[in-house]
This record gives sequence, structure tokens and C-alpha cells, in this order.
Amino acid sequence: MKKYVVILLALIFLTSLVLSKEIKNYSNSFFGVYGKQASVMGKVDGSAFEIWIYPYKVLHDLRFRVLVDGAEEDPYVRLGEFYFSHTAFEREFIGEKWTISETLFPAWAEAGVFLVLRVNALTDITLEFFFKPDLSPMWPASIGGKYSYFNEEGFFVLSESTSKNFAFFGGYKGEKVGTLPAHKLPGGKLRYRIPLKKGYHEIPLCAAAGHGKYKQIIERFHETRKQSGHYLKEREKIITDFLRDHLFVETPDVLFNEAMQWSTLNVYTAFVDNPDLGEGLIAGYGLSGERERPGFGWYFGGDGLINSYAVVNYGDFTGAGKEIEFLLKYQRGDGKIMHELSQGAKFIDWFGDYGFPYFHGDTTLYFASFLDFYLTRTGDIGLITRNRKKIDKIFSWMLKCDADKDGIVETKLAGVGASETGPLRQKMKTDIFLASLSVKSWEAMQRIYTLLRNNKNARIAKERFLRSGKALEAMFWDDER
Repeated sequence: MKKYVVILLALIFLTSLVLSKEIKNYSNSFFGVYGKQASVMGKVDGSAFEIWIYPYKVLHDLRFRVLVDGAEEDPYVRLGEFYFSHTAFEREFIGEKWTISETLFPAWAEAGVFLVLRVNALTDITLEFFFKPDLSPMWPASIGGKYSYFNEEGFFVLSESTSKNFAFFGGYKGEKVGTLPAHKLPGGKLRYRIPLKKGYHEIPLCAAAGHGKYKQIIERFHETRKQSGHYLKEREKIITDFLRDHLFVETPDVLFNEAMQWSTLNVYTAFVDNPDLGEGLIAGYGLSGERERPGFGWYFGGDGLINSYAVVNYGDFTGAGKEIEFLLKYQRGDGKIMHELSQGAKFIDWFGDYGFPYFHGDTTLYFASFLDFYLTRTGDIGLITRNRKKIDKIFSWMLKCDADKDGIVETKLAGVGASETGPLRQKMKTDIFLASLSVKSWEAMQRIYTLLRNNKNARIAKERFLRSGKALEAMFWDDER
């Protein structure tokens, strides 16, 4: 029988602990590199590319080509090796008269994304970049009256008629190609050429975006774009330190060990610090294409809580506590915990005009269950003490949604669980998901109120817990099966 040894990382891996993967065989593999305020994603073969600086989609479909002696060369059909890591994505392009290595990454905690190209040219060449501009906040928010122009210092400016939202891309001396409409974004792509003499060149391009005054945002862009090397080293150090200081699993299966580390970092990089909303876990990343949401790049309460079990288990108690506080920040007045929050919520009345924020009932039950788990692992009594009133609201909500007092919350009162749509949801009192979480959450509340020394609520929670177990069995257990 294999023995599995779990150890904490120590000084063994202090030199370089950034996971990376070199891959030579590919199709259209996805890549993504994520920071707290920005991300860059795409396909290895260049068929997709997009930059997000939260809450904006800045641009998509960015590509470049090489002009040599008047002829156009497509670097994506000359793709060599490429490397995945949580620090950066790197790929190499190899032509007859040039080689180009590209490094893509966002700043760890700043609103910036970098594309650093290192070019070796045996003759004079020109790089031409082209992309579709967006400056679009995440769905369902939107901005009207958008336009773009080229600054002679070598970057594009995207803005809109109120002059409150800006994005920038570029930062290396070049020239725009074609003319731009004065009062709207172009229907096609923005184009930008950088002529290069024979020899070696390092070309750091940067994207930045923000809400506010032009002067402040452009100054931040100029300051950020000059420090690509600093931000890359910062990413590597943060990731290395994180892996050193948190759970490390070593087994005889090398692939399993690597998968565990990658999975841990995938959760860690799902913490997003939206400048308008705060920091919490999003549900996941993916390409948006022509749309305005990058996969499940919103704050989903249920997904955040499920992943927070992993956050606690790999030892990031601070991160788990941060997720708890984030969800309590958006607790509804009656105690219900938020189901989902768009990163574009600042631009709209998200909680007033849309039915999505508190659609699910299971999130509140999950919250109670996870809060108990967090307390058991961390002993952080201070968190529940300072949030006592909000915990009381959760308890009141649970009581209200258990109208017949059998311990099982009812879908028509609590909101949906596993069944979001269809006739089944309308016909049943509850589903097995909500029912199971009901049992677990009453048990959790009993322990939480015991710690808070509220004997009355602890007793009520215990009674509902005992009833809920019997009700769950009566509803869903079939002796004949």
C-alpha cells in the first residue's frame, strides 16, 4: 500500500518554486495568467486573446505579424516552444530572419497587463499589432459613446463621452495604421506598427484601465509600463512564497503532486480585488470572445464557499476569512447571503434591478456550514464576535424559511438549490441538496451559538438539527432501493 506523506514546504524549494510546463505538441490550448486586478487569456495558436482589467474588458483578438522586405509573415504558423506557469505565459516564434519570444502576464495587485517581446532580427523588420478595442464593463453593464485615438508617444487611448472611463494599450514608439472615426470605436481593428532595425530589441507593451480623471489614470499607465521587469519578479516572489508557506503534498506519483500544486495556485489566483467591490473569490476564468464575461469571472457565493474549504485546508486562513467578510458585506437585510455579483455592478443597480443576486437559497446554508468549518480549523472567535448581528440575521432567515419547523428549508421561501429551472422546481417542497445543507447548517449554528454563549439559539438550532435529519430520511430514503 502506498504511503502518502504530507509536509509543509521549507527551505528546500526557496530558489525556484514556480510551476511551469513546456509543451511542444498543441492544438488550440487555452492559456491564462491572473492577477488580483487584471488577467490575460487566449489560445496558444493565437486564435484568441483578451485582456481584462477589472471591471473592464480592454481589448480582444490581439495578434501581430512581421513585415520583412515588404512581405507579411504570420508568426503564429512559426510557433516554437511555449511555457505555462502561474507567473507568466511564454511562447517563441521562429522565422528565417528573426526570432521573437513573448512573455504575457498581469501585475499581481495592480491594474496592468504586460506583453514583453524580445526580438532578434537579422535584417530590418516591422511588427504590426492589431486588435479589437472594447472598454466594456462586465455584463450586464455597458458604456455608450465610446471612441479611440492614437497618442504619438506610441499608445492607443480608449474612452467615452463622459470622460470617466479610460483604457490604454501600447507604450513603445510606433505609428498607427489607417484613420480612426472621431466619435465612435472603429468597426474593425486598431493597428499599430513598430519599425525595428537589425539587431536585438526588447519591446514592453502595457495595457491599463480605470475609472476617474484622465490625468490620474494616464500617469498610472506611464508609471506602470516602465516597470515590467519589477512586476514579473514580484509575481514570481509572491507565488514562490505562497507555495513555501502553505500545504505541500508529496506522494510517489509525481503527476499527482504537480496537479495538487497547480490546483492550489488556481484557487489562490481566483481571489480578485475589484476596485469598486472589494476582494473575494470568483468562480473561474474563461474566454469571453465577443461577449462581456470571462467564463464565470463573477463573485459567486456558493462557488466561493465551496472553494474556501480548500483555502482553509491548504492553510490560507487569511484568505478564507477574507471570503467570509466579503460575503457578509453584501448580505441582504433579511440575512440572506448573496448568490452572485457581477464585476460590472458599479455601473448599474445590480441589487435593485436584477433578479440574480439572491436567486439561490443554498448559498446561505453553505455559508453557515463553512463558517463552522472555518471556526473549527482556525479558532477565530473574533470573526463571529464582531459579526454577531449578521449571524443572527442568518439564523432568523433560516427559521423563516423553515415554515413547518421540520428543519428543512423550503424552496419557495429560501430560493433554489440544485434545481434552478423547470417544472420540477415548482412542484417540490425542496430538493435533496437544500435538504442536506439544511441538516448541516443547523448543526453548524448549534456550535456557533455555543461559542457565542447564546444558549437559547443553540438549543433551537439543536432541535431543528435533530428534526431535519429525520425529515431528510423521510423525504429521500427508500428502503426498497
